[in-house]
Amino acid sequence: MVDSRNGEAMAEMSNVETRLGRVEEKLDALSASVHARDVAVDARFDAVDIRFDGVDARFDAVDARFDAVDARIAIVEARFDDVDVAFAEQRRYTEFAFERLNTAFEGLNTAFEGLNSAFERFGTEMRSGFSNADARFDRLERKLDNVIDRIVLRPPTDL
Repeated sequence: MVDSRNGEAMAEMSNVETRLGRVEEKLDALSASVHARDVAVDARFDAVDIRFDGVDARFDAVDARFDAVDARIAIVEARFDDVDVAFAEQRRYTEFAFERLNTAFEGLNTAFEGLNSAFERFGTEMRSGFSNADARFDRLERKLDNVIDRIVLRPPTDL
């Protein structure tokens, strides 16, 4: 027989078969255990895959909501752009109307200045006319005083 490393003689063949049987049983038990754990791990991975599918569905729902929010924001931004355009148009119209009104007021101012100078000329002419009328009334008054003085101061003559 062959000696083992530590110098002992190897046991008989039947002892080897028994040992091989035990190793085989242990390997079978280990294989079954590994297979059971493999099945459990696969079940866990399936559960994780199901959870990830749920998470993916939730992310898709969140993405859809964000897309809806983005669409609403785009609509709001378009409305603000419309408001900006309306404000700009209103400002242009207001400036245009102000310029027209300003031009009209300048025309009225020019017309009032012309009326004012006409009234000043009229006033000057009126004052001049009244001065002439005063002078004429003074002259007429003197003449009437002379006539009255002649009539009153003269004795009546017999005719």
